[in-house]
Amino acid sequence: MLTDDELRQLLDALPERGPRSRLDPFRELIMEMRRRRYSYRDISRFLIERCGVGISHNAVRNFINRHCAPASEGRPVRASEDQRTWNAVEPTLPAPSATEQPQAVRERIEALKRRTQSGPAPDPGFRFDPSEPLSIPED
Repeated sequence: MLTDDELRQLLDALPERGPRSRLDPFRELIMEMRRRRYSYRDISRFLIERCGVGISHNAVRNFINRHCAPASEGRPVRASEDQRTWNAVEPTLPAPSATEQPQAVRERIEALKRRTQSGPAPDPGFRFDPSEPLSIPED
């Protein structure tokens, strides 16, 4: 087992690591552009044209969300952070359990088949006769 002094020496001997992202050197520029309401696509285009950094707008968005501003400084809040629930609308039919699922699915399909459509069926604009080429009738 290593002592605390040996561990500290090992850590001190490790070289510093460089930036993990190509966008780290442009962090302040990117954040200022976002503060000025530039879109991710605009920032990406600017970095490509002016800075020579080929980067997609999704990579810019990911960089901002991961590395730049905490939630209190205007970073978009993730769904888990602001406690949004995506299942706010309750389904009309309760979800079947695993054992009754095949039967419940069959019943739902049958109910959909029995359902009547409101209004007449729309005219497709053509009539198909397998013995003739497909054509649109002149009405």
